[in-house]
Amino acid sequence: MLYRKAHKSIAQWMSEGTNALLVTGVRQAGKTYLIERCLKESGRPYLEFNLVENPLLAKNLNESCSRGADAVMMALRAYAGRPLEPGTIVFIDEVQEARELVTAMKFLVLKGKCRFILSGSLLGVELSNLRSAPVGYLSHLDLYPLDLEEWYIASGLGEDVLALVKACFEEKRPVPEAFHLSLIESFYRYLLVGGMPSAVSEFVESQDVGKVALIQDDIIRLYKGDFTKYEKASHIHLTMLYDLVPAELLKANRRYYIDDLNRGKESSYSYARLEDGFEWLRVSGVAVPCLNVRDFEIPLLMSVKRSLFKLYYSDVGLLARCYGPETALSLLGDRSQANIGALFENFAANELDKHGYPLYYLNSKKRGELDFIIEKGGAPVPIEIKSGSSHKVHRAIDNFAPDCKEAYVFSTHNVEVEGKIAYLPIYMLMFLDNRNYGFRATAVDLSTLGL
Repeated sequence: MLYRKAHKSIAQWMSEGTNALLVTGVRQAGKTYLIERCLKESGRPYLEFNLVENPLLAKNLNESCSRGADAVMMALRAYAGRPLEPGTIVFIDEVQEARELVTAMKFLVLKGKCRFILSGSLLGVELSNLRSAPVGYLSHLDLYPLDLEEWYIASGLGEDVLALVKACFEEKRPVPEAFHLSLIESFYRYLLVGGMPSAVSEFVESQDVGKVALIQDDIIRLYKGDFTKYEKASHIHLTMLYDLVPAELLKANRRYYIDDLNRGKESSYSYARLEDGFEWLRVSGVAVPCLNVRDFEIPLLMSVKRSLFKLYYSDVGLLARCYGPETALSLLGDRSQANIGALFENFAANELDKHGYPLYYLNSKKRGELDFIIEKGGAPVPIEIKSGSSHKVHRAIDNFAPDCKEAYVFSTHNVEVEGKIAYLPIYMLMFLDNRNYGFRATAVDLSTLGL
């Protein structure tokens, strides 16, 4: 059973929450499984409805919403086949099939008889244009694929080891070398497997990367199947935009060049023509954009140029799968000749995104390009990601250092500090957290870290 940080938040809501709860996230991130697990552990009465499996209920709920909370409760009682006890938790999965139910949550919460938890697929797309959002009555929780800390726990890393490594991060001192080498080895496996729960579970159980690859292939096919549901642009365009990401990330600056879509084709694509497609990829959660900023000043959002961006897959394991078996072999063995910079940077984008940081980068002809910039402590903090041995070669960091309080360079090397620049192991990105997640781990077991 995989440890998920969101488990604590969902369990806490079931214990004391008063608002309805909407759990969002990319497909296959484990939303349904985690909610069902929390429901069973809660010991409270609950009912579960899947609106994809029951389209007639979805239709009735959409119609009932216009008639008020009593009509919605009547429809739920009819399909439950029994009265709803006071305090019953009603879990409605695939709620995108009854979009108006989200709008009606205010009245259902005020009625107070039952409590509601909602989840579904493509919620960012399907719920973006609701008539009105029930502000103050509906809480949101984003569930992502497993982050690196969750991966380490799934791999058997113990609480005391995590605490030691976190202390090294906070105090900027080296991690004991044996731990450092094991953590790096396990990190490479995370690049290969990624954080999709089904892929992680398979790898932890069987260590079979072939079976993991089949799971990843199924997820990619599922995503592309979802593209056909988008009405504002051709699903062919969405597939084209999504499929180009791995190639664009292999370029030196990782930037997404729309002109690459036009090579060898009669069509002429522009950002304006494809903007809806990029937005669909973002709100559906299958891709994560990193926006260009023009100035090294807070707030970074003020100088964003939205037509210049990098685009990453929402799960680094899916990107590794797109690069094929040679990349997989490199991650498992000799990495000296492997071109894995794209995977390092995609991992960093995923980790920062999961931890609540908006993604920005800066490209200056005079000062160089920063892979990422985050806002931390009211100041801009530049971040460089290095996959090779030359981790101390960083023109942009050197040029921007005079204008910042601190800067980070993440690589496979252990902790060093030189002036404002902290050289940190790539796995320490898991401690740059802009969210309020609890800290939990299992008993010490390093046996799986040197796989």
